[in-house]
Amino acid sequence: MWVSYALVKRSWFAPNRPARFIETVARSRLHKASFKSRARCLCNASNDVPPRRIVFLGTPPVAELVLARIAEATGQVPRATAEPVNLTSAASPGTQHVPFRVVGVVTQPPAPQRRSGAPQPSPTHRYAVDVMQVPVWTPTRLARDESFLRLWETELRPDLAITAAYGQLLPERFLRVPPLGVLNIHPSLLPLYRGAAPVQRTLLDGLEYSGVSIVRTVLELDAGPILCQERVPIDENIQGPDLLEQLFALGAELLIQRILCRRDVARASTAAEMDELLGEIRMQDSSQATYAPKLSKCEGELSFTETAYRVHNRVRAVVDWPGAWMELIVRPGSEEAPHAGQRLRIKVLRTRIARRQGGAALGIHRVSFVEDALRVTCDDGSQLDILEVQLPGKRVQTARAFWNGLRGRFLERPRDPYPPLYETPAR
Repeated sequence: MWVSYALVKRSWFAPNRPARFIETVARSRLHKASFKSRARCLCNASNDVPPRRIVFLGTPPVAELVLARIAEATGQVPRATAEPVNLTSAASPGTQHVPFRVVGVVTQPPAPQRRSGAPQPSPTHRYAVDVMQVPVWTPTRLARDESFLRLWETELRPDLAITAAYGQLLPERFLRVPPLGVLNIHPSLLPLYRGAAPVQRTLLDGLEYSGVSIVRTVLELDAGPILCQERVPIDENIQGPDLLEQLFALGAELLIQRILCRRDVARASTAAEMDELLGEIRMQDSSQATYAPKLSKCEGELSFTETAYRVHNRVRAVVDWPGAWMELIVRPGSEEAPHAGQRLRIKVLRTRIARRQGGAALGIHRVSFVEDALRVTCDDGSQLDILEVQLPGKRVQTARAFWNGLRGRFLERPRDPYPPLYETPAR
């Protein structure tokens, strides 16, 4: 297990030092580096409510966003100029400092870069070290990391843990340590879409709304009590990464304004007392639960036997990973040789619906260029506009640039039927 400590804009790794000694030194340097911001935080809090200690768990850029919002709310970093996300029923917007402070971060271990293979720390790791200057732990398998769990039980012992897209299951030994429990930001309206890919599955299903839930973490996956929840409409053209960022930003504001900013919550000694103070805690109805498993690579294939609406939703859902792709046949400018042509696999990054309603269109395979898009007619007659594509080994380009590169050749989608997206189990 690797542990990072940031001391005045640099990192220090000391595996042989006692954990208590290292944490004490890190706190001392952090105090000197950001005395004014920490003093403001303490002055805003009541004298009888010292800041409660938070350990944050998260990995990807959306987790970095949540950590940044919490750090701004605690006064550990200057508040950004961007306006906070508006909540439809916010209790106390504009709260500057909360009676909590982040004392450490747990994230996934550095992952190898695609090109060089060199280990690259996660975005949350970099923010914690370079901006917040707090200790960072990166256990490979937290549930089986005896040294980290022992440190968690004996040395760290935070008052509260907050998770946002951490990426590992938390064992009972971990959950029972913080007296105020472990809270998770989940980007769905639980109990709907429990699991690893709630936003992607929401877009694949074509829902018109989604939301974010703040829940207590329990051993069962995303099944804990709901502390608060916010519902938001989904724009029909928003893509998965943008919706994910929107929901986590909303979740961060929800967590801060409804929970962390409350002085009475900071005075609570147990999770049960905290829930009683918050009120309106709702248990999930497991009979209504749906699940959102991870995406697989085969789900990136576009099949125009589906409607334009479903293909459009698939592109939005899988654009980040595994990526949407299709095959085209590039034929010579002369239509006298219908069998001459080259198959070309392209990645589709952005689409829009040109015609939602279908009609009699069976056998239309020609791909045309209309305005700024490649227009594909699906088997039901609905039409999809492809706006951005990427050729293998090339940069992303607009549909117009791709069309101009054809130099008079024309496009078709394959006439042979696509394989099924999911295999039907044998009876």
